[in-house]
Amino acid sequence: MPTTAFPLNHNWNPIKVYAYYRWLLSILLLGLFLFDHQHHLLTTENRFLYLSTTVFFLFLTSLTLVSFYFNRPLTQHTTLLTIIIDLILIILLAHANGGITQNLSILMTVTVAAGSILLTGRQGIFTAAIATLLVLTEQFLLTSSDRQAYIQPGLLGMVFFATSLLSQNIASRLGEAEATANRATAHLADLKQLNSLIIDRMQTGIIVVDENFMVHLMNPSAHRLLGLASIPLPIALTQISMALHKQIQQWLQTP
Repeated sequence: MPTTAFPLNHNWNPIKVYAYYRWLLSILLLGLFLFDHQHHLLTTENRFLYLSTTVFFLFLTSLTLVSFYFNRPLTQHTTLLTIIIDLILIILLAHANGGITQNLSILMTVTVAAGSILLTGRQGIFTAAIATLLVLTEQFLLTSSDRQAYIQPGLLGMVFFATSLLSQNIASRLGEAEATANRATAHLADLKQLNSLIIDRMQTGIIVVDENFMVHLMNPSAHRLLGLASIPLPIALTQISMALHKQIQQWLQTP
């Protein structure tokens, strides 16, 4: 089973992206209810359930952002609980609207994908299973005797599982690429440190300058040969040795 390679305390931190998405989504859903007076966008059958669900959703998402502000990141268990709560709230919104609509099914799919990216292994698949059970339960509450009505929820459940597997595969590949890049960065840092140690121990004086004759590196031997103490870099070569500056200019003019 592929596992996500994104730790919850990563610099980019996908959980923060999802937290802001949830917060904006809760504001949007509440705004649709408050300002869609003609019911062009919403066909809410249970207005109290819809309003109470969106207000509670906004409260939870705001609480999550506050926890990030105080540097209290979510753990794997709290992230799983957050995903499950989001799925339940979306189902409640669907029930308030009289059933699963295309827009709400998309929201559930996005939530399943987020859970599969943020969680590891079987927990990601578990979110798809929870979403499928919720959709089937909602359909049972609406039309318990009509077998044909379960075809669409069943297909939607298949979409949930496919989305979960695809999301985990993508997250795994991105995690591997990120780990490879981190190893390469660490290797370059080690090489840089090794080169610095070699240059520092050389008896030959070494000075590295750019095209503007700014000194970016001087080893201890160069300091000793020029009779200089430790100086901050970068610094103009003319401030170190005018004679050396002229020699380099002559060498560049007659290579």
